[in-house]
Amino acid sequence: MTQKCKYPNCHQAATNIWALVPLCPDHFQGVVEETERYYNNNLRNRTMFERKIYNEIQPLTPWGKKGKR
Repeated sequence: MTQKCKYPNCHQAATNIWALVPLCPDHFQGVVEETERYYNNNLRNRTMFERKIYNEIQPLTPWGKKGKR
């Protein structure tokens, strides 16, 4: 059985895993690029709005569940 991408409203097959979250190739590539831009950016200019894909899947990551029981 093929696993679906966990990005909201995406119905593509997941072919990659990022932070234990199954993602399709498009969303995987997007989150990788967002992460690189975020960590290569000047510390003062980092804001979470820059990470649209990550923000959508963050609750599914192991650290996104922190404090939720």
